[in-house]
Amino acid sequence: MARDNSGYGGNQPAAVINDTNMPKLNGVQLLERVKSARPDLPVIVLFSGLGGSTITADDIMARGAHLVLSKTDALVHVLQNLTDLLKIDS
Repeated sequence: MARDNSGYGGNQPAAVINDTNMPKLNGVQLLERVKSARPDLPVIVLFSGLGGSTITADDIMARGAHLVLSKTDALVHVLQNLTDLLKIDS
Protein backbone atom coordinates (compact mmCIF):
# COMPACT_ATOMS: atom_id res chain seq x y z
CA MET A 1 0.00 0.00 0.00
CA ALA A 2 1.37 3.41 -1.00
CA ARG A 3 1.94 5.94 1.73
CA ASP A 4 0.25 9.34 1.38
CA ASN A 5 2.91 12.03 1.84
CA SER A 6 0.76 14.88 0.56
CA GLY A 7 0.14 16.40 3.97
CA TYR A 8 -3.60 16.30 3.33
CA GLY A 9 -4.31 12.93 4.97
CA GLY A 10 -5.39 11.48 1.64
CA ASN A 11 -7.68 14.42 0.87
CA GLN A 12 -6.62 16.79 -1.86
CA PRO A 13 -7.70 20.45 -1.97
CA ALA A 14 -10.38 21.39 -4.50
CA ALA A 15 -8.97 24.91 -4.88
CA VAL A 16 -6.36 27.26 -3.43
CA ILE A 17 -6.93 30.83 -2.28
CA ASN A 18 -3.75 32.68 -1.48
CA ASP A 19 -2.46 36.17 -0.81
CA THR A 20 0.43 37.75 -2.65
CA ASN A 21 1.90 39.08 0.59
CA MET A 22 2.97 36.19 2.82
CA PRO A 23 6.08 35.54 4.89
CA LYS A 24 8.95 33.54 3.36
CA LEU A 25 7.11 32.45 0.20
CA ASN A 26 5.08 35.07 -1.65
CA GLY A 27 1.80 34.27 -3.36
CA VAL A 28 3.30 34.19 -6.85
CA GLN A 29 5.91 31.66 -5.77
CA LEU A 30 3.19 29.55 -4.16
CA LEU A 31 1.09 29.80 -7.33
CA GLU A 32 4.01 28.55 -9.42
CA ARG A 33 4.57 25.60 -7.07
CA VAL A 34 0.88 24.69 -7.02
CA LYS A 35 0.55 24.87 -10.81
CA SER A 36 3.71 22.78 -11.22
CA ALA A 37 2.29 20.04 -9.00
CA ARG A 38 -1.39 20.35 -9.94
CA PRO A 39 -1.95 22.31 -13.18
CA ASP A 40 -5.69 21.62 -13.03
CA LEU A 41 -6.18 23.02 -9.52
CA PRO A 42 -8.07 26.34 -9.48
CA VAL A 43 -6.09 29.12 -7.80
CA ILE A 44 -7.53 32.47 -6.69
CA VAL A 45 -4.96 35.11 -5.74
CA LEU A 46 -5.73 38.08 -3.51
CA PHE A 47 -3.58 40.95 -4.74
CA SER A 48 -2.55 44.32 -3.40
CA GLY A 49 0.96 44.41 -4.79
CA LEU A 50 4.17 42.65 -3.91
CA GLY A 51 6.09 45.11 -1.74
CA GLY A 52 8.17 47.01 -4.27
CA SER A 53 7.72 44.53 -7.11
CA THR A 54 6.37 45.62 -10.48
CA ILE A 55 4.36 42.44 -10.94
CA THR A 56 0.78 43.05 -12.06
CA ALA A 57 -2.48 41.13 -11.87
CA ASP A 58 -2.01 40.28 -15.57
CA ASP A 59 1.39 38.75 -14.77
CA ILE A 60 -0.22 36.60 -12.08
CA MET A 61 -2.94 35.43 -14.49
CA ALA A 62 -0.27 34.57 -17.06
CA ARG A 63 1.38 32.33 -14.45
CA GLY A 64 -1.77 30.26 -14.10
CA ALA A 65 -4.11 31.92 -11.63
CA HIS A 66 -7.77 31.39 -12.43
CA LEU A 67 -8.68 34.69 -10.83
CA VAL A 68 -6.85 37.67 -9.32
CA LEU A 69 -8.85 39.86 -6.96
CA SER A 70 -8.11 43.11 -5.22
CA LYS A 71 -8.08 42.64 -1.47
CA THR A 72 -10.37 45.62 -1.00
CA ASP A 73 -13.42 43.84 -2.40
CA ALA A 74 -12.23 40.26 -2.43
CA LEU A 75 -14.47 38.42 0.03
CA VAL A 76 -17.71 38.64 -1.94
CA HIS A 77 -15.92 37.90 -5.20
CA VAL A 78 -13.95 34.99 -3.73
CA LEU A 79 -17.07 33.27 -2.46
CA GLN A 80 -18.96 33.70 -5.74
CA ASN A 81 -16.04 32.69 -7.94
CA LEU A 82 -15.10 29.74 -5.75
CA THR A 83 -18.69 28.55 -6.03
CA ASP A 84 -18.47 28.90 -9.82
CA LEU A 85 -15.04 27.21 -10.07
CA LEU A 86 -16.13 24.26 -7.97
CA LYS A 87 -19.63 24.12 -9.49
CA ILE A 88 -21.28 24.28 -6.06
CA ASP A 89 -25.05 24.66 -5.89
CA SER A 90 -26.04 27.48 -3.57
